Amino acid sequence: MLERAQRGLAFPEAAIQIVREDIVNLAHSTDSFASVIRLLNLLYRLSLVKDAKELSSSSFIDAEESIEDDRIRLIKDYVAKHYMHDIHLKELADMVCMSAESFSRFFRHRTGRTPNRYIIDYRLGIAARLLLQTKLAVSEIGFSCGFNTLSHFN
Repeated sequence: MLERAQRGLAFPEAAIQIVREDIVNLAHSTDSFASVIRLLNLLYRLSLVKDAKELSSSSFIDAEESIEDDRIRLIKDYVAKHYMHDIHLKELADMVCMSAESFSRFFRHRTGRTPNRYIIDYRLGIAARLLLQTKLAVSEIGFSCGFNTLSHFN
């Protein structure tokens, strides 16, 4: 049921009437543990409903996710190739035809990190590998990974 719910589900009126009281009780519950149990029970009861109708087709969801994944992949590939240089939010947003604000929200929603945090984490991953595998100086590694100052790297 949860997989089908990605496309939205419309439950028949009879099913809604069966779980209506559960929903009201869940909304007014003050005990957190009991609320979780009630929610799981509600989801289980809804999962037994066989005639719930999907609101959109799977091809619609798959196409939307594919477009989003292509945008994220494009940005990640770009960061992987250019992490040693300054990378600006507007530059990334322009690559996927979005405003900087929209892109930042979109990227965070899809990856769980802001674009800036992703770039820093990527650079730190490269730097950690270089610290372990080479005899380069810490400052040299920091600069080669795109950190403009040693204090930023530290």
